[in-house]
Amino acid sequence: MTSSKDNSKAKSEKRINVLVQVSREQQSDMPAVTKRLASRGFILQESWEAIGTLLGSIPEGVQGELSKLDGVSAVDVSREDYTTQ
Repeated sequence: MTSSKDNSKAKSEKRINVLVQVSREQQSDMPAVTKRLASRGFILQESWEAIGTLLGSIPEGVQGELSKLDGVSAVDVSREDYTTQ
């Protein structure tokens, strides 16, 4: 059971949006990769299994940890500092 103290920490924690590229070898088992990511704080928002890509958010500072997980080939921070014409 999660305490209310833990919940308040999660709500106040700064999160960043990321795109995760799943390795070809693991694309057939994306739920397992997603579970490993979730163990590091990843919250899934979208999954595109056909191209092996996941969109979600992570606590700031764990990007390097995710890159080392089995089945993850790349983790890119989603940019929000651009404008369109």
